[in-house]
Amino acid sequence: MNHLCSSTLVTLLLFTHMIAVGKPLAVETVDALRLRFRENEFSEVALEGETLSSSTNGGFWIRDATKKKIFGQIAGHYSFQGENISFSGEHDGLEVSATFARKSGYLDVTGAVRNSRERKDRCVDLKFVLPINCQGWNWGNDPSLERIIEKEVHGEKTGDQITVYPIACISSTNRDEGISIAVPPTSPTLFETGAGKDGLFITFKIGLSQSTQPSNESSFHFIIYRHDPQWGFRSSLQSYYQFFQNPFFTRRAIKLGAWGWHHPSPSELPNADLYAFHESAGETWKIKDEGMHGYEHEGINQATNVESFVRLTRVDDDEKLGIYSLPYTIVGQRQVYHLPKMPETKDETLAAFETWTTEQPMIFQSPGPSVSFRDVSQLKEIIRNSSLHDEQHRPDILMRQYLGNTLTFPLNPNPRLFSDGTNLTIAKYTLDEYLPMLFNASKRIDGCYVDSLGRWPGYYNFRTEHFKYASLPLTYSGKTPQPCIWNLQSHAEYLMELSRRLHEQNKIVFANGVHPNRVMLGFYVDVLGEEGLPDFTKSGFYSKRVAAYNKPFCALNGRDSTKPRVWNSCLFLGIFAGARSKEGQKLERKFLPIIIRLNEAGWQPITLARSDSSALGIERWGDGHGKPVLFSFLNRSQQKLVTTVRVNADKLFMSDSVFRNLLSGKKIPSQGQGDAMTITIELEPETSTAIEMISKK
Repeated sequence: MNHLCSSTLVTLLLFTHMIAVGKPLAVETVDALRLRFRENEFSEVALEGETLSSSTNGGFWIRDATKKKIFGQIAGHYSFQGENISFSGEHDGLEVSATFARKSGYLDVTGAVRNSRERKDRCVDLKFVLPINCQGWNWGNDPSLERIIEKEVHGEKTGDQITVYPIACISSTNRDEGISIAVPPTSPTLFETGAGKDGLFITFKIGLSQSTQPSNESSFHFIIYRHDPQWGFRSSLQSYYQFFQNPFFTRRAIKLGAWGWHHPSPSELPNADLYAFHESAGETWKIKDEGMHGYEHEGINQATNVESFVRLTRVDDDEKLGIYSLPYTIVGQRQVYHLPKMPETKDETLAAFETWTTEQPMIFQSPGPSVSFRDVSQLKEIIRNSSLHDEQHRPDILMRQYLGNTLTFPLNPNPRLFSDGTNLTIAKYTLDEYLPMLFNASKRIDGCYVDSLGRWPGYYNFRTEHFKYASLPLTYSGKTPQPCIWNLQSHAEYLMELSRRLHEQNKIVFANGVHPNRVMLGFYVDVLGEEGLPDFTKSGFYSKRVAAYNKPFCALNGRDSTKPRVWNSCLFLGIFAGARSKEGQKLERKFLPIIIRLNEAGWQPITLARSDSSALGIERWGDGHGKPVLFSFLNRSQQKLVTTVRVNADKLFMSDSVFRNLLSGKKIPSQGQGDAMTITIELEPETSTAIEMISKK
């Protein structure tokens, strides 16, 4: 009897083992994107059961960033971890672990790199490759351009080598296949993307330091998903927005319109009804020097208490017009000013900082002094605790003429900085003291404005005592690479916490400086701004709309907002621009009502409209289903353009519609053709227009 039981048990164990061995080592999305693995390699990618043309270079690769040698493939082991696939491997003293998990619509890949050489900081490039031969596929460069992959392509970068877009996508219309890799908005970091014969890849720039928690370890995070190859980059982008709709891509601003600041305030402008956002507090600063070079911000602070601040910033006037009153803040820097002379060395600079004092505190921030503090000791404590360190591990200081001879200290605004102690930081000061003071002063203050994302996030912070407070992975920088914090990540941490707190109070966040190298910072705020005027011929033009999605993107109103190309660029991408000159305000009255209508309908990355001409840019606003759909068109060429546009009316559930030009008010003849309706668009060189599509039903 015992022998029989023993035999039965052995048979059962063998049968169970055979089932486990026979189970495919794979993970798959709900739309049949499947990654298959063998025990020691990433073997293939399949769509709906069909294996794609593959290379042998799939999986994780790594190299030492200080030596820039070729990548070495990480030898490792793939196995089941519940329903997920786990990987662990090692190369050159670097341990890599990862988990491939199935989420709604995508595969979520999270992992860590660990340095087993515990006494030595390291800088590495970690590369992940989907083993697909991408030659002959299309590479989505941005919403306006898909190009054929011949040898190898890379994601678009800015001049400071920041990859513009967090998605990398390849498409094959012949095979009807599209695959994307993306960095989720929760994990901004330094990365590169590309594709070629060896596969679609993403490379993370990772710093490993003994000073992090846990020590000698850094994380990485990316997602993999399918998109519609007919729409390439636009389809990939649409899915990305849907995956992370809340909180990153939810529009919270109700009134939409232009952005104004001070002298005059938006409520005092002739077209005040077209304004929605007031960067307030400049009204508290009375300028003395009328813009003399070197002292362009010299003035007198007129706000002595919160009551005078509320009065000077015209909060009540904003309320009457429905304009968001958003007091100025800046967290990327603090400064000491009016020094007797400019120091010449770093030691002299630090000594000047220690001896600096003033009898006049600046309680309220404004674009003039760009600083606020209750007393000198408080300001110095904020600077000492939050200041960045340079490659030599000394405070990073910018000497400039701002308020006379000024020393400006770039700061780390991470809200977690020194969270285990009482050290005052710029984040603690702003979040726990300054903003509550303003919000308690008036219920009509609608949130806040955060300045200068274009500048201070560009610094790299080598201050090791800050490392353990970072919730995002270290990267590396320097002539000789060293682990550091990219200050964009610290700003991302701050903006996420700021938005979380303000949304709980039904308030919004407006941020300035969302340039092409700051796209992911736009994900964390409610209104995006840029002081430069938009121009479709400039690099990174489309990044504004990608960063904003359905949220408003604004260009600051200026005296030079009269160039036709500016207003045509704004109309095409739905960018809010204002003007301070009489001539510009005439154009404001012409274009802004239409731009407001476009934004109210909501930008849709997939246009469902095609043109015979590649010179015609097309954007869609609104999802149809009986509601009006708007299209904006731009002639990107220097010749007059006459072209046919086919609109997929069936997919918009608007097969019986009429078209009207919103600039002229004239009806546009249309024809039905299968599932599409066609219209003819005529545009002068470098001009735009907007069309409304209205269902007859």
